[in-house]
Amino acid sequence: GRQEDLSVEAAFRVAIARTLKGGMRSATPLLRGLMNSLKVLEWAYVAEASQLSTRTLKKVALEEAAASSFAGSDEEMAAVAESDGLVFDGYTPFLIDHLAQGAAVRLGAVVSRVEHGDSGAMVHLSDGSVHEADYVIVTLPLGVLKCTPMEGGVMFAPPLSDAKLQAIDKLGMGTENKVLLRWEVADVFWPKDEPYLQCTDQRFRFLNCHALGKAGVLVVMVAPPYSIAMEALSDERILDELLPLLHATFAPHTPLLPSPVEVRVTRWTADPYARGSYSYEAVGCQFHHRSALRAPDGIDKQGLPRLFFAGEACSTEAAQCVHGAVATGEEAAAELLNAITLRATPQHAHQPAYIVCSCRSVFDASRSMILCDGCSNWFHDECAGVDASLFAEGEPFLCMSC
Repeated sequence: GRQEDLSVEAAFRVAIARTLKGGMRSATPLLRGLMNSLKVLEWAYVAEASQLSTRTLKKVALEEAAASSFAGSDEEMAAVAESDGLVFDGYTPFLIDHLAQGAAVRLGAVVSRVEHGDSGAMVHLSDGSVHEADYVIVTLPLGVLKCTPMEGGVMFAPPLSDAKLQAIDKLGMGTENKVLLRWEVADVFWPKDEPYLQCTDQRFRFLNCHALGKAGVLVVMVAPPYSIAMEALSDERILDELLPLLHATFAPHTPLLPSPVEVRVTRWTADPYARGSYSYEAVGCQFHHRSALRAPDGIDKQGLPRLFFAGEACSTEAAQCVHGAVATGEEAAAELLNAITLRATPQHAHQPAYIVCSCRSVFDASRSMILCDGCSNWFHDECAGVDASLFAEGEPFLCMSC
């Protein structure tokens, strides 16, 4: 059977209890410090340790360890690590404008309902207008997909498949907020040349944009659970929390801290078009749920999909990242084109265009695939590590996750 999942926090406490007589009560200061270090995971995955899946994070750690074991030099290790990139002037100039070139993009159009069937799809907007289409690529954030129509979510008629709904339910949506502060250049009081700054208050980390070319700008990155709690506070109240901390941390000998000239505060959970920052693997989440979220849906009587899905939460390799969202969008477009091609083919029943392997490749009749009887996901033989031709008809197959 499947291994029981635990939260990262619970798994840590179990490990302590098994190795330390008396558990946390007899823990040394060092061990207590290690317990506090769980906050690093909360920063990375924008969810509390009590909500993060140990099973999934263990799999990620093993994959990273396996990848790094092949690195024979610092250069190869750097390639494996794939360091984060800092986008300094926003995504509009080099990404959004590029992708939107030649496309008709309608802004301010709030979708309330998507109907789909054998003849195509109809997208209903909140202003009462309706747009007809042969296919729909859904790129709604996971947080919005989790909302009911009464909560501002989108209604699908007929409803999405059970596998899709389960994936939406099981995956978590986290929140990291930011407080952007700008001072006059002459008033900069924090270390000017260090790009990242830290303090003992685990709610906050700091990105020193002044050191990176944005004069006078300090970005405060806020981790959960305070990132959600702060959304109910006014900007002034948030500053009342932050400014004394910044004063004590970076300018304790300065009598009076200068006031910032500009303040911007994000509130991603309250944003009706986001409902969070990005996804994470919650307790109980299975490895196949991201693939299930990305898989095409709305299968019509020809056995072909009308709905395609993309976004960071759909990515099995780059979730929480912009490049993961972009890659799944490209894959969804390829799947849509594949469906158009097969729809024009009289005999397509044996070529299910909606099949997607865990490796994210669209269906290719030249490559053998096998269906997992546990999670109902399809795998190329080489991805599953089996030879499908060796399985007798009706013989069950379970993938490694199941």
